[in-house]
Amino acid sequence: MAKGRYGQTKPIEATTDDLTIGGGDLIGSDSGEDTRLRLIESRAQLVVDNAIMVDCQPSGVGIAQALLVTGPVTASDPTAPGHLVTKSWALANLQAGGSGSAFRKVTQADSPVTVTDQDRFIFCDTSAGEITVNLPAAATVPRQDFIIKRTGAGASNVIITAADLIEDAASFTLEEVRSGASVFCDGDTFHIF
Repeated sequence: MAKGRYGQTKPIEATTDDLTIGGGDLIGSDSGEDTRLRLIESRAQLVVDNAIMVDCQPSGVGIAQALLVTGPVTASDPTAPGHLVTKSWALANLQAGGSGSAFRKVTQADSPVTVTDQDRFIFCDTSAGEITVNLPAAATVPRQDFIIKRTGAGASNVIITAADLIEDAASFTLEEVRSGASVFCDGDTFHIF
């Protein structure tokens, strides 16, 4: 048994690879809640009322509810897939226009648009007509994704093309108003999410 914050004893369960510490007031929780900290092989979990609230694994951290951060959030490369991007970083680093920017806003007059390895978000205003977006060679952008969104109203489409295949096809079309696609490159071909 372990002593809790208020002097209460807390049950500890231990096996060869696992450790569970339980108790109502563990880690500052309400005294009536059933809260446990479990260390299971290479995973750590915070469990409240039999629901996993935080799940830490070598591959990442899962959080079951809204995340409240009271201190600074940093990332070594906030443009890498899966990293958290703060509003202040986005405002400071995403600029409109021009080839090679993280954010591009294009119109039919810019078509065809050639995507570079520096692009990330491409907003296509199709109100004046169809836009063709040409992806770079897959070998030049491995593990990179591009977010392409159709922002214009009307019947004009955004046609995404690549010399390499996109989901086993030469092109992918955004037909619906305000539709978008996340296009991920594995180094050989492109995948739509």
